[in-house]
Amino acid sequence: MIDIQNKASCTGCYACVGICPKQCISMQPDEEGFWYPSVDKGICVDCGLCEKVCSVAHPFPIRQPLATYAARSKQAKYLSLGSSGGIFQPLAERVIADGGVVFGARFNEHWEVIHEKAEVPEELPAFSGSKYVQSRTGDTYREAEGFLKAGRKVLFSGTPCQIAGLYGYLRKPYENLYTVDFICHGVPSPKVWQIYLNEISKRLQQKYPDSRLHLSEVSFRNKSSGWNDSSLSVHYTGKKQGSIACSEKKSRNVYFRGFLGNLYLRPSCHSCPYKAGKSNSDITLGDFWGIGKVCPSFDDDKGTSVVMLNSPRGVSLWKTVESESKEVTLKDIITGNGAYTHSSPYPPERRLFFQDLHQSADSLSNLIRKYTRRNYIPTLRSIAGRVLRKITR
Repeated sequence: MIDIQNKASCTGCYACVGICPKQCISMQPDEEGFWYPSVDKGICVDCGLCEKVCSVAHPFPIRQPLATYAARSKQAKYLSLGSSGGIFQPLAERVIADGGVVFGARFNEHWEVIHEKAEVPEELPAFSGSKYVQSRTGDTYREAEGFLKAGRKVLFSGTPCQIAGLYGYLRKPYENLYTVDFICHGVPSPKVWQIYLNEISKRLQQKYPDSRLHLSEVSFRNKSSGWNDSSLSVHYTGKKQGSIACSEKKSRNVYFRGFLGNLYLRPSCHSCPYKAGKSNSDITLGDFWGIGKVCPSFDDDKGTSVVMLNSPRGVSLWKTVESESKEVTLKDIITGNGAYTHSSPYPPERRLFFQDLHQSADSLSNLIRKYTRRNYIPTLRSIAGRVLRKITR
């Protein structure tokens, strides 16, 4: 029987929920908004399957990638869709063109982030672009297994812990499975994200009291002002005002400030067991920070991806994508992406932040500013620099 004694030991991947033959495990949100398994002990037969599929209890070893690249799509439509070099979309389209199914994270009607499947190319753009909120995989592991057993190709994309969770759930290899994860800083609280959206909506409604505003679009990494300092953009529509856009560069945005300051990441993110390739994914993607020093010709502020090929299947899928690419070293990547090898530090202010979030009448924005004033980590690159200095000593 799964029994979470330490929240840092649960990534919320849903593998235990999906595998339970009695369906007696459900995911319930805690006071911080993160989801954890809850067992109905009256139904549980103590078969132990939930413990057997837990990827935290049965981790994969560290792996060295077979090849590493700086890359970006040759097609402008893919480059604009993606948060970095637009590589995910053509990978996904290739699988669908072969009769396969793609699983990824998208927003639902409440602007929560959930995992779903796509079987036609028109459904794929919803999966593109970064989403700095923990998604719920729900029943997608079971769905993916069904397609795999039917002989269809499956591409499953997600955080490293979600990919490891999928492998734990499946418990056997499938030659028709392709997995894509990304270099992960950590996943923020869904509850904090909803509070942030509510505060924006409230401010706009006060500004336009005669208009019923409807949230119509969210982009965490809008590149209209460039890739290096992209913007968090939230769009509303109203009958009188038409389209209203709230856009703020991430270097000045308060939600990003709390995210990069590690203030509301899931507890397991501070001791992530899937760093350095331990998710077992076929391909790892990410932003290639510092590309100007490695490949100056790519440094045009349109976005460049890290592409790490971790398995022969990943190599074969990558060969189907048309891209501008340059082979680089793992050290080149880690220079700007310390999150590949190191977990985000646990901030001492985290407990007080959530305590005030529950009890204080102060706004979320003010609380984020208050609790990141001294220990704010402005960019991922500051972490990477410290990691590189340790490596090169």
